[in-house]
Amino acid sequence: MYFVFTQISKTGKEIKEYVEAQAGSDPLLKGVPEDKNPFKEKGGCLIS
Repeated sequence: MYFVFTQISKTGKEIKEYVEAQAGSDPLLKGVPEDKNPFKEKGGCLIS
């Protein structure tokens, strides 16, 4: 087994850059439009 050790300062910077580059398409940060939300309730419940 072979491991490559990298300084956390370098790895952390790379992770931060990747996350910031992908933030525009991240639905958890940006949200999902109502018309494209697969979990949106189709109908309501009526109790009379």
